[in-house]
Amino acid sequence: MACSSCCSKLRDICPTCASPIGHIRCRGMETVIESVFLPCINAELGCAEKVSFLKESTHKKESSFSLCSCPVQECNYTGSYTDLYDHYAIYTHQDSGKRCFREPYGVYVTISCIAPSSPEVGHFSYKISYVIADGHTMTYESPDVKKNLQVNLETLLENSMLIPHCSLSGDLLDLRLCIKKLN
Repeated sequence: MACSSCCSKLRDICPTCASPIGHIRCRGMETVIESVFLPCINAELGCAEKVSFLKESTHKKESSFSLCSCPVQECNYTGSYTDLYDHYAIYTHQDSGKRCFREPYGVYVTISCIAPSSPEVGHFSYKISYVIADGHTMTYESPDVKKNLQVNLETLLENSMLIPHCSLSGDLLDLRLCIKKLN
């Protein structure tokens, strides 16, 4: 017996006997699994919640006690999002954690918040502006800042601004960034 997400990872084949796994739901087992509550994976860090087995991965992303990683690539620091803020403010990192993604068409710029998706963190919007060499301004506004527990070094095409190579003036980007806390 395996849940639907594990079934697809196993390619619908039993890991013990290599027989095909069917797709028949067992509502009795689903009820048993839904009734299993576990301590939060962040209990050692102070989270006192008991979490349904099926909601454990969602809670991990939302728990305000989840560990967040420093956005500077060479730094191995992890801590709560509030401790991460203090760490980043106190320690001087050579590259300050800024990342741009150079692609064949230009440079993608995106903003993310290193914090859990917990409501107590708050919600933010942002606006990025870039003045092109000819004096025109490119602007991108996002109604929501994506929250991650660590920096994602993959090029993110959604919620990002593309500055085409022809609009770049040198190797440095002089961006204006406005982050607004939403109610």
